[in-house]
Amino acid sequence: MNAIILAAGCGTRLRPHTDAKPKCMVEVCGAPLLRTQVAVMRRCGVTDITVVGGYLAHRLEIRGVTRLVNPEYGTSNMVWTLARAAQAVSDDVLVSYGDIIYPPDVLELMQRSPHDISVAVDLGWRAYWSERFDDVLADAETLKMDEDGHLTEIGKKPGSLDEIQGQYIGLMHFCGAGADVLRALLSGLDDATPIEGRPARNAYMTDLLQAMIGQGHQVAAVPFSAPWCEVDSPEDLAIANRRACGWIAALSGEGAT
Repeated sequence: MNAIILAAGCGTRLRPHTDAKPKCMVEVCGAPLLRTQVAVMRRCGVTDITVVGGYLAHRLEIRGVTRLVNPEYGTSNMVWTLARAAQAVSDDVLVSYGDIIYPPDVLELMQRSPHDISVAVDLGWRAYWSERFDDVLADAETLKMDEDGHLTEIGKKPGSLDEIQGQYIGLMHFCGAGADVLRALLSGLDDATPIEGRPARNAYMTDLLQAMIGQGHQVAAVPFSAPWCEVDSPEDLAIANRRACGWIAALSGEGAT
């Protein structure tokens, strides 16, 4: 198993913390987000890690990872960044956002998933979103599952809480036929390739997942409840520094960082 971390964004909502460093290098509980995520991966046996940077990519200061760059980071989105690392999509690959952190047990659940395409889904998202936003619907996305736990819809603007059965966190696992599906969708992308109504350059990873669902591929939810964090704003940073320090300290105590 290898991993690709998408870390090209400018982090404008996190300024001034991102004035002189990439978003993924902002520190939570004394360690950069990227360092914590890499430590979790190594703790779980994943050592072949590729990071795709963009904004201030020369300041991605993590040893032992492969660094790639999306030079068009200012005018593109997640799918375009992932396409820069298409050659790193193995037959067993994790794909993760660079502005999230999660404890090892979340990654272990993903590694144990028997499905070709798996997505980590936070079932306890509402309490966390209530800390982050006055209106929990303001930054939430739809996530609907069938009775077998396969996603039927993801990444749309919700009209009500009934359309959110859990929250996607930006952590995916593709293996076997799922990795083939991912490679096929990434191959030959150009600016105008449509993905769920958006040009590929501007498509979100949720658009790519929805496209897979639309093609008839099963995308399985891997449900969890754990103190993961997404850091998009100074308020998120303050919450993360309260929420994650216990498990980050335990991770550091094991020598993983």
